[in-house]
Amino acid sequence: MATTEAKKCRRHGCKKTFVEIENSETSCRHHSGKPMFHDTKKGWTCCNQVAYDWDEFEQLAPCSIGRHTDIDPMKLHDNQDAYFKSQTVATAQRAIDRQGQRNRTFFLY
Repeated sequence: MATTEAKKCRRHGCKKTFVEIENSETSCRHHSGKPMFHDTKKGWTCCNQVAYDWDEFEQLAPCSIGRHTDIDPMKLHDNQDAYFKSQTVATAQRAIDRQGQRNRTFFLY
C-alpha cells in the first residue's frame, strides 16, 4: 500500500527522503554492493571505485539505479549474512584471536 509518509532511503550512497507513492524504478541512485575498507583504501564491491580519503569515499558516484527503500540494505537479500559466517572469515578471526592471545601473554610476563 502506497503512503504519503516521508521515509529515508537506507541504500548505500543515497540516504534521500522519499514518499512511497512517488517512488519509481529509477528514483534511487545507490551502491548495490558493500563498502570495503583496507588500510587507507576505501571503496565499493559493486563498482570497484576506490578512494583514500573519507571525504572522497563519501563522494564516489553511485553505480546502481532502483527504487528507494527504508529497509536496511544488509537485510534486503536472503542469506546476506553468509559472508560473515563463511569459513574464510572464521579462519581469519581465529588467527586474529590467536595473535591477540600471544600479545597478551607477552605482556603478562
